[in-house]
Amino acid sequence: MTDNVTAPADLVASAKNANTGKEISLHQASSLIASGKAQQVLSAALTDIPAGNGHDGGILDNVAVPQFLGELWSGKTYVQRYAPLVNHATFTPGTSGVVYGWRFTDKLSVNDWSGFPNEVPTSDVGTELVTANPAKLAGGWVFDRDLADSGNAGFIEAALRQATNDYARKIDNKVIARISSESTAVTGVAPVTGVAKASVLMAKGILNLINDEASLTPDFAIVGQDLYEELLFSKKDQVLEYLSVSVGFDAANFAGFKVVPANTPSLNGSVIVGSREALTLFEYAGAPVRVEALDVARGGIEVGLYGKWAIIAAGKGLVKVTGA
Repeated sequence: MTDNVTAPADLVASAKNANTGKEISLHQASSLIASGKAQQVLSAALTDIPAGNGHDGGILDNVAVPQFLGELWSGKTYVQRYAPLVNHATFTPGTSGVVYGWRFTDKLSVNDWSGFPNEVPTSDVGTELVTANPAKLAGGWVFDRDLADSGNAGFIEAALRQATNDYARKIDNKVIARISSESTAVTGVAPVTGVAKASVLMAKGILNLINDEASLTPDFAIVGQDLYEELLFSKKDQVLEYLSVSVGFDAANFAGFKVVPANTPSLNGSVIVGSREALTLFEYAGAPVRVEALDVARGGIEVGLYGKWAIIAAGKGLVKVTGA
């Protein structure tokens, strides 16, 4: 075998010395392979063909389809905290929407009687009218019908779901604001060593309601943000034990008693204890009401959300307790 055999012509283009550009013999190529330098020589003349990353003008931009993920997670459906704590009623169709009721200002009472022939004790009664004018919440939009015709109606539903969430959140805020404004203030409650401050204030509020002449039933407590965290780190048995000893609130009572955190710093340092009957929230059935229509002239889909609400207060059954 001769040392100067020339490589076939179709391999010459890739069998050149990377430094001199001259053709190399088969023996020289074998020597390069043995020395481990073949990869450098044989790949020196190859063209790089990068795929790109799909958004930089590379090949993938032209030959591949992006993966569509649809709507990304934007938070769970809002669950109301405060509206479920009070009574609910619906507006009667065909009425003006103004709601009213009445309550006693003076109640009939009985007194000691010495018997015949003395006159039987008597008393007066008084009432007052309580009214509430409804307020409204609404929103309206016109969507390009191409969104629905092109198979993207899911976007419209997702957008309206956010508006419905906003309605629920705003009604919730109105309820807690009214709960707070209707509450009777009880201040200066002293702390108890070894007991969470929220438990002490809660016990005081419960006592205030059950000692009322109407013998109100406590149904819930709204705990200030700063106190709720401490309450979370308290064992349920310890909280129940303290309430049981201090106000006679046993496990059966506590089973239906709801404790929720406040959503506003204005209630920090305080606990509101309330009875469900203290407030009644009026709304449309299934609120908010959704209405749709076609905007034929402009090729749109009109959607509106409508809500009407009112709150009637009983004038009792809510106490806001603050520590010393």
